[in-house]
Amino acid sequence: MPCKKECFKRQTWRVDEYGYVGEGYYGSTNEKAMQEEILKNGPIVVAINAAPDLYYYSSGVFITNPLNMLR
Repeated sequence: MPCKKECFKRQTWRVDEYGYVGEGYYGSTNEKAMQEEILKNGPIVVAINAAPDLYYYSSGVFITNPLNMLR
């Protein structure tokens, strides 16, 4: 079934406040801190510092050589 114009209507949201989960940057946040933040305040945004070979990932558990992070 083709998409109708209504599916292209986008609702926008404005962020009034935001915070940081963790005590520092680059890996200082853990799963428990993120879970607590979600429970207390709702959804969070995350990013990962991934090895270049993640680009080629297709399925399963991703495992890389830690030295790939230095490239």
